[in-house]
Amino acid sequence: MAVAPCRSTKPLPSKVSQESLTTQEVEIRREAIFVCLFPSPDLREAHVNHIPEHHIAKISSAAHAFTVSSGMAALDVILRLLKPGDEIIAGDDLYGGTNRLLTYIKTHVGVTVHHVDTTDPSTLHAFIHPSKTAMVLLESPTNPLLKIADLARISKDVKERAPDAVIVVDNTMMSPYLQRPLEHGADLVYDSGTKYLSGHHDLMAGVVTCNRDDLAKQLAFIINSVGNALTPMDSFFLLRGIKTLAVRMDKQQSNAQLVAEYLHALGFDVHYPGLSEHPGRDIHQRIANGNGAVLSFETGNKELSEKIVGGTRLWGISVSFGCVNSLISMPCVMS
Repeated sequence: MAVAPCRSTKPLPSKVSQESLTTQEVEIRREAIFVCLFPSPDLREAHVNHIPEHHIAKISSAAHAFTVSSGMAALDVILRLLKPGDEIIAGDDLYGGTNRLLTYIKTHVGVTVHHVDTTDPSTLHAFIHPSKTAMVLLESPTNPLLKIADLARISKDVKERAPDAVIVVDNTMMSPYLQRPLEHGADLVYDSGTKYLSGHHDLMAGVVTCNRDDLAKQLAFIINSVGNALTPMDSFFLLRGIKTLAVRMDKQQSNAQLVAEYLHALGFDVHYPGLSEHPGRDIHQRIANGNGAVLSFETGNKELSEKIVGGTRLWGISVSFGCVNSLISMPCVMS
């Protein structure tokens, strides 16, 4: 006997409309009405991206959700909120693509970037300026060393010292199923939908969520202006992946726990919040509902690492993660 997770007893297939133009019937008023491919909030019900965004908002404890063409496109949209002279505080262990984009805006946009150890909230205090600090960018767990940041405490500390600063969290390593940073004080949260939300390595997508209406309005304008909203077909695939997110994550993180314990028993330095020895375990358990399916370990020898990566049979070699097949990589040479 199969029990459905909702009241409905009928299957609810998702409809995909392979169109780039959505029409709406609107009452003609004296003021000009601007209807475009990325409709205004009152017209979003008719837009092809509305359905996955609606579901993403619900599972993220968010009032607003936006889907774009990739995880880095999501971060790019967010960083466009900054202007020359602004300062951003970011972690010292970040996804390689994030570092590249931060370096670009530091060089070409005139934004100052401070990298700090976010495992100790007090390290941020020296860099927080009441008017200059415009954004704080966090990962927890970080990629690739799985450091843990106390999202709640950092958000509180920053808001007390720089009320206008926007707290941004990259939640890709957890997904909304395991962690919802908006519940802990974050203003903006983004995920690479290519990873856990997709789950099948057949699409690229990015997701941004928030509860603030002012930020949502700015994000909608930027996405409309840049033109990097998610395509109809990718929206369909993203929604399909979300439907199996919980089932996949539960199994993936249970497998990751076994692998982490095995590598730890072999004497490797393993980074995974599911291990009792992890320094940020207590904080992580307070802000998350699971440990995720990504772990990293150090061999102390580059040649040995290359031998391990090249010798695995169950793991494909790739810098991605989060899908139904297992992957392995060497971030020091691949990211």
